[in-house]
Amino acid sequence: MKYITLLTFAVFFVSCQNVINEVTETDNYYLKTEKVSTGQKDYSNTFSVDPIAIDAENISLKELINTLFKNENIYFNIKNKKLLEKKIALNLSLKNNNSQSKKAVFNNILSALNLNKQFDSITIYDLKIIDTIQLRNYYSKEERPFRTEIYKSKDSDSISLKNVSLKDLSKLISENFNVIVNSDNIKVIVDYNFKVDNLNRLKKELKTNLGLELSDTNKKQDTYTISD
Repeated sequence: MKYITLLTFAVFFVSCQNVINEVTETDNYYLKTEKVSTGQKDYSNTFSVDPIAIDAENISLKELINTLFKNENIYFNIKNKKLLEKKIALNLSLKNNNSQSKKAVFNNILSALNLNKQFDSITIYDLKIIDTIQLRNYYSKEERPFRTEIYKSKDSDSISLKNVSLKDLSKLISENFNVIVNSDNIKVIVDYNFKVDNLNRLKKELKTNLGLELSDTNKKQDTYTISD
């Protein structure tokens, strides 16, 4: 397989965003990444879909994810939502839209943006109520309408929840552990505090204290975890 990598410059410091200028060419794709021009007001981005080709002077990480993985069953766990607005200029041509080529391209783009990434096939859980009497002990005491409050401690890895639905609780567990937790329950609103250091301990806590169970669906989900 032909593989050429030309590192054309070092690291640029632009608007608190580091971008490495790099050209990578293989048998499956051509990719050139550059920093976004800071003095330019109008940008031109063009796209083709079959196969994917992008010529962009200013494109965000969010747009790239939506373009590259539109038809892929991949979950993206973005630790800092502001990362989705990171910008890059690039020229990309895929020979075909196979998953491996798109992942390879995306990994190179994340490296150019100096972002950390991890790709895993992770467990999917359903958050189920197994003891409604126990759960009632943690129902929110506030009158409707509720104002959801979530506090994260920097020192103790703990999260304090006030007026949080089970749906939002499932999202918080997903974001803080390497799992996916599903719940559509927006009617049950709880107050609760928990630590984010050990999933097995959290499972026991939820079951003992709240009457909730993280039920393994015996399914896996391909997942990108991205952080700065």
